[in-house]
Amino acid sequence: PNDPPDEADDLSGGCLSGTIAPPGDEDFAAFQLSDGQDYDVTLAASGDGNVVLYKWYQGWWTQVASTSPTEIHHVSQGGGYYLTLVYSPGQAVQSYTVSLTVQ
Repeated sequence: PNDPPDEADDLSGGCLSGTIAPPGDEDFAAFQLSDGQDYDVTLAASGDGNVVLYKWYQGWWTQVASTSPTEIHHVSQGGGYYLTLVYSPGQAVQSYTVSLTVQ
């Protein structure tokens, strides 16, 4: 149920675990922030998993710059809706945990 963006899991609780399967699978999770909130999205995967973050901005999902392939740390500019994408560049099946910390 978390594969298409419109069925993204809710990450606002702070932590989600899942599995990238079958090979080439992509999993999505979503959350909302207010303006000026410091946030950190981190991924712990059993393989080569990466996380990418998008923000809904002026009618489009716009990619947020990553700190590393497994972390995004920024301060929210204007608040809004965010969408994480977890995937394997090598299309490997693996388990993962994606976490959101907001300060």
